[in-house]
Amino acid sequence: MPFPRSHHCFVRVNFHLAILAGGFHPDRSIQKQTLLYDIAAQAWSVPVDGGQIQMTRLFPGCGLIKDQGTGESQVVMAGGYDPEAFSTPLVTTELWSPPGTGGTGVYSQKWRLDMTAKLPWGIWGAASTSAPDFSSLYIISEWLIKILNAW
Repeated sequence: MPFPRSHHCFVRVNFHLAILAGGFHPDRSIQKQTLLYDIAAQAWSVPVDGGQIQMTRLFPGCGLIKDQGTGESQVVMAGGYDPEAFSTPLVTTELWSPPGTGGTGVYSQKWRLDMTAKLPWGIWGAASTSAPDFSSLYIISEWLIKILNAW
């Protein structure tokens, strides 16, 4: 990893790629940049577009879901806490769609807010796990157990 990070989100997307987003740098600066990890090469990179998440998020719930119609995988980042806004826990979600491998090695997808998938309550410090078929993401926090269905 280029530098240590805490309070972030880390998701294995497939056999070749994992994604890290959000969190704190050791100097306590808040990180919005996404890092990609090439599992085979054991190398970190930054998406071509910079991979900035839309909202500052510490302690989000994250996981992988698959659209049952198209088969497209999406990383979901839900909830979290935004210390810059001195807010209560977040109710918003962001989605990141990894591109097909295609042998290009170029990942330029951007995070996007999904306003249709707002959580009913704000959460942070959540644990999450995907259903075995990746149709749903289970997000568990001390306040909430919520199922996000693939859309």
